[in-house]
Amino acid sequence: DYTAWFYNGERHNIGPERLTETDGERLPVMTVKAADDLYLAVHEACLDEGEPLKLKSEKGQCLFSVSVKPHLLHAGYQSAWRVVLCGNRPGDLVDSHLLELLNPEPSGDYDFSWVKPGVALWDWRINGAQWEGFHYTMSYPSWERMVDFAAEQGFAYLVLDANWYGPEFEQGSDPVKGDKARDVRKLIQYGKQKGVGIWLYLNDVGGRNYPLEETLKQYGAWGAAGVKYGFMAGDGEEKNTRTKSITEMCARYKLLVDFHDYPVHPYGQMRTWPNAVTREYCKAQLDGHEIFYPKTFVTSVFVNMIAGPIDMNNGMFDLRQGKTTRSDNNQEVPSTVVSEAARTLITFSGATIIPDIPEYYRKYPALLRFLSAQKMPWLESKTLDGKIGEYIVMMRQAEDGAFLVGAATNEESRTLRVPLSFLGKGDYEAEIVEDGENAHYLSNRETIKVSKKKVTRNEVLNIKLAPGGGACIRIGKEIKQ
Repeated sequence: DYTAWFYNGERHNIGPERLTETDGERLPVMTVKAADDLYLAVHEACLDEGEPLKLKSEKGQCLFSVSVKPHLLHAGYQSAWRVVLCGNRPGDLVDSHLLELLNPEPSGDYDFSWVKPGVALWDWRINGAQWEGFHYTMSYPSWERMVDFAAEQGFAYLVLDANWYGPEFEQGSDPVKGDKARDVRKLIQYGKQKGVGIWLYLNDVGGRNYPLEETLKQYGAWGAAGVKYGFMAGDGEEKNTRTKSITEMCARYKLLVDFHDYPVHPYGQMRTWPNAVTREYCKAQLDGHEIFYPKTFVTSVFVNMIAGPIDMNNGMFDLRQGKTTRSDNNQEVPSTVVSEAARTLITFSGATIIPDIPEYYRKYPALLRFLSAQKMPWLESKTLDGKIGEYIVMMRQAEDGAFLVGAATNEESRTLRVPLSFLGKGDYEAEIVEDGENAHYLSNRETIKVSKKKVTRNEVLNIKLAPGGGACIRIGKEIKQ
C-alpha cells in the first residue's frame, strides 16, 4: 500500500495518496514512493496512435489497470510502450531519458539542425504593466521594446500570444491576414536583425476555419520561429492525431511548436520530432494564484516533468502585494522572486518562457544574470536532491560550460546542503542568490541576498531557503558582473 502522486490537469496534483485510497480514474504520470530508497513512475512512450494512457483503480485495492478504450488493430499497428521507471531517488526518475529512447530517431526526410532551445520573453503577461510613463500592451511598440531587451540579454525568442490576428475565438479571425498581421511581419524582420526569433500564437478555431497547412507554411515564409497552439478541441485520440499532424507540418516549415490548454501528455516524442520543444502539461503558474502553491511546484516537477518538457511560465519578478495593473490575472502567484528565478532553471523546457517586463528583471541584476546564463542546449542536467512535495535542487550545465543550480522549497523554510562534486578540477567562482532576511512567499517576496565565494568540487554549500523560497547559484571559472 504505497504512496502515489498523479498528474491532475490544470490543478494541484493528486497526492500524496495511498494506493488503497485511489478510487476511479487517474492520469499519468503516476509517481510512487515504495520505500525511502525506491521510487517508481508509470507512464507511456511512443504513442503513435490511439488514446493517451489513463489508469483506474477501485478503493481498497492496490491494483491499477489501463482504462482507455481498446484500439482497433490493423496491419502495421504498433502499440505504445507502457513504462515503469525505477530509481533509488525521485530525481532518478526526473533525470531518466528512457521515454525519449523508446521513440524512434528522426526521419531522414527532415533536417533539424535549425532547432535551437532557449529562453523566451512573452507578451501576454506584460499587457497592462506600467513603468515610468510607458504602458505595455500587446502591440508593436511594446514588442519592439521586448525584442531589444531579449537581444541585450541573449534571450532567443519573444512569444506573441492570443489576439494578434483578431479575437482568438471568433470564427472570422484570419490567422494570416487579421488585425496586427502587418505589424507582426515587420516585427519578425526586426527580430531577425537583432538575433531574436518570434513565436506566433494560433488558436484551434483559426487552425480549423482556415487551411492549416497554408497558415503554417505562411508563418514559415515570414520567418517565424515557432507556433504556440492553443485550445485544441476533440477527445484524447483525436487530439493525439491532430497534435502529431501539426507537429509534422511545423517541422516541414521549420517551426518550433508548443501545445497549450490540456494538451496530449508528452511521451518522449521530442526524439522523433525535436521541434516539439514543450507543452503545457501542468498548471501554468501565472494562471493559477488560487491553486498554485509552493508545494504545487515541488510536486509537479516530480510528476508532470517526468513525462517530458513542460511550459509553466515561471519567472515573474513583479510580486507586489495586492492587485496590479496587468490586464490578465492581476494578482500574482505566491512565491519569492528568488524562487521564481530558480524555477526557470528547474523546469525543463525547450522554450523557457518568462513572463515579466524588462524593468522588473533589471531590478535584480544577479537574478537577471542567472536567467541570461541559461544557454541551451544543456550539456548536462542532474537532480542533486529532492523530496516530492517538499523541495528540489537541480543542476544544469549551460552550453558555454557554466554550472547553474536552482533550489526551491514548499511552504516550509529549510537549509540545504549542496555538494559541488559535479564540478571539474580546479578553482571556480560562485555567485549565490538567496532569499533575504524574513523573506516569505506571502508577505515579503522581493528581498534577496547576494554573495560570491571561491569554490572547488570538494565544497559543500549550505543554502537557506525562506518559506516558499528558493536559491540560485551560478558557477564558472570566472564570474563576470
